[in-house]
Amino acid sequence: MGAMDWLGVILAALAATAVLGLAFRQGRIGWLVAAPALNLVSALMLGHALARIGPDKLAAKPQLFFMQSGGLALAFVLPALWFTHLRDGTPRRQTVIDSLAFLTALLFLFGLFNLMLGIGFLVDPTNLGTTFNLSPVGLGGLAVLRADMTAFFLVAGGCQLWGGWKRNGDLLLVPALLFGIAFTGRAISAALDGTYPGFAMPMAVEALQVALAVAAWRILPHHRINEIAG
Repeated sequence: MGAMDWLGVILAALAATAVLGLAFRQGRIGWLVAAPALNLVSALMLGHALARIGPDKLAAKPQLFFMQSGGLALAFVLPALWFTHLRDGTPRRQTVIDSLAFLTALLFLFGLFNLMLGIGFLVDPTNLGTTFNLSPVGLGGLAVLRADMTAFFLVAGGCQLWGGWKRNGDLLLVPALLFGIAFTGRAISAALDGTYPGFAMPMAVEALQVALAVAAWRILPHHRINEIAG
């Protein structure tokens, strides 16, 4: 087990409080006192889980940060929220609004992750490319990694962050299409070329991002597809 990242735990609790405060439009003293303490409990549990994974494995697979936190939110927080609201007879609209706060937080999480990947490919395409099983052939291959991979992740992450911040569901169709096409391409490759060790992990990440983007698009203000297509 590695050391607990105490600074990361505290910053995560404060960031969660800020996102939920914006989503719920809460600025009361009681909220400002209770929310950081409650979020600190969740951040401590997540920090402990990441410490158990260990720094070496996290450095080799940075996506585990987002898989762990996003998986907890989707698999535990949202179902618990819906069960509680169903028990209390909360209007469905309010349940959706409350769920939106957590979906927005997840959008920011994956948006930051994709932005980091995009910047990483721009700054150090060779080393980051190895984590994606990519190796550039000459200067042309290096340019492809620096240009195309940077564009993919920066556009996806930027649309996730801006769409969540501005509550614009239409922007989320962009990452949904990008990761949907990527997922389809991997599935075709698995069928035609065969699988390799660990092939399921990136497909799971892409499927999760498609599902999150589509769900947030449906909940956030948006246009119908036929209206966008003209």
